[in-house]
Amino acid sequence: MWNYNLRVGYRFWQETISAWYRYEAELALPVFTALRDPHREHPLGDLLGTRVLGWLTLKL
Repeated sequence: MWNYNLRVGYRFWQETISAWYRYEAELALPVFTALRDPHREHPLGDLLGTRVLGWLTLKL
């Protein structure tokens, strides 16, 4: 079965200082194994289900 991952992000701040430099801030919500199909990466490994994470990325 196929495992689908999903990522939604929103860049809420972007400020250009010069032609070579800018500030950015982004919120992201990645979902791993989005279709709720539990699987094992290795036959003896743990059963992996859906994981949802939240990220805040600042680039200064």
